[in-house]
Amino acid sequence: MMGTKHSSPIFVFDYPRSCSNLFGKMFSAHPQVQYTKHPYFAAAAYGPEKIELKTASKDVPPDAPTGIEGQWAHMTHDRAKEELEEKLVNAEREGKIALLQEHAGACMKYEVVYSLLSEGRLPETSANPSHISESFLQRCKPVFLIRHPALTVPSLYRMLTKLRVAQLDDESFKWCSSLQWSKMLYDYLCTGRTQPPVVLDAEDLVHKTTATISKLCKQLDLDEDGVRQTWEPESTNERDITGDDWVMKLQYSRGIIRDEKRLPDGYLDLGVSMKDYVQEIGQDVASTLRGMVEGEMEAYLYLRRRKL
Repeated sequence: MMGTKHSSPIFVFDYPRSCSNLFGKMFSAHPQVQYTKHPYFAAAAYGPEKIELKTASKDVPPDAPTGIEGQWAHMTHDRAKEELEEKLVNAEREGKIALLQEHAGACMKYEVVYSLLSEGRLPETSANPSHISESFLQRCKPVFLIRHPALTVPSLYRMLTKLRVAQLDDESFKWCSSLQWSKMLYDYLCTGRTQPPVVLDAEDLVHKTTATISKLCKQLDLDEDGVRQTWEPESTNERDITGDDWVMKLQYSRGIIRDEKRLPDGYLDLGVSMKDYVQEIGQDVASTLRGMVEGEMEAYLYLRRRKL
């Protein structure tokens, strides 16, 4: 087994529907790692500093803490940083590598998010754009998990509308679906490093699994034998209760789910892909989704050219 004691923590930046749950399923039980999912998401989505209160075009009065938001009423970004540091200490004490995984958008500073959502552009700055401490960013091994926007944006729309937590024109939908956060963080983390961050294509993770795991584990100083490709279905009390169809499908599965009839991502035609959604969601919504997909393609291709 590769060394663990002096290995750097690993931080995986992803975005919704990028096969992030699959990645967690594969790596969370690795004997060398102590895995943490979404260390910043509660602060960004539910806490007293949630993104919605900072990015809306008009003042939004904070709601009384009820339901899931009530559970996270204490979770500020400062508290999230404190808990992250506690996890790093625990991992080191146990002789393990801290492996953390989070949606890139949940890590971003409010002024960065506001600039893109309200002004349509990212701020021109060389400063750290995230809430993550500079000291941690400099010592971690960053990984960016990406997937084609034609597969992520419509899937996210299906999920959020089914759960009734966001609509297509909500700022929160743009916040969740954008790859701009990943690109901005990637560029920032390239500065001053001898090796650029790792970019992992979800297509390779699913369809070229063994070769991709081998390359990734060499980069991360992990034993590839500890990565799962098969598993037992989760018990009822362990399953996700949000009603997310894909997460539930993964939880019932016995291993990686592959569509052998799929068209490779490099050959996806946006016109053809969007036609499949017209009957389901209507022409207007499908056209809006296509525009969003096209708007993310530049960032996606930029990162894809740098993939593992």
